[in-house]
Amino acid sequence: MAVAGVYCPTSVAEVCFEWVKLTSTGWQLSFRATAPDPDPYRNSPAPDAMSRAMSEISLTHDAGQSHELRAEGVGWSRDLSLGEQEWHGHVVLARDPASRPAWFELAPTIGGGPGRATLPSPAQVPVGRSDPPWPTPGECYLAALAPVTTISIEARSTVAEAGRTRRRRLSPRWPTA
Repeated sequence: MAVAGVYCPTSVAEVCFEWVKLTSTGWQLSFRATAPDPDPYRNSPAPDAMSRAMSEISLTHDAGQSHELRAEGVGWSRDLSLGEQEWHGHVVLARDPASRPAWFELAPTIGGGPGRATLPSPAQVPVGRSDPPWPTPGECYLAALAPVTTISIEARSTVAEAGRTRRRRLSPRWPTA
């Protein structure tokens, strides 16, 4: 996951790409978009608002390949005190298994400078099998129970006991000469 923080003004709204992460379906760029609310009495925004906004943003990566942006999972809200409407959602880009981009560049087509989201390399971590640190929580629990040899439970003046009731005398099995 990488922080994007790239602002792209469009004719529909100002779009901010907040995060970029790699998922099983591809690269996911989350966005938030704000725009003035022209009609506070309308129940919902124009259905194609985010489609139009995304069509006004170009995305390329370090290999020079460009992608068409399609908004998915779009939610909408309104802030009457500010007179704004806000959208949030994500854009998914197909992942090319042969390459891993080092950055994405997002640029609005109507003006404004491009912004770049750098994608850090995955952290190098050791892999393989290892033993858990001793003692594990389960081992601690069993160690606490090990010294218990008997237990008694009392309910309504009835006592139930469990465990050893008598001690064995240690003696050799065969007589010694």
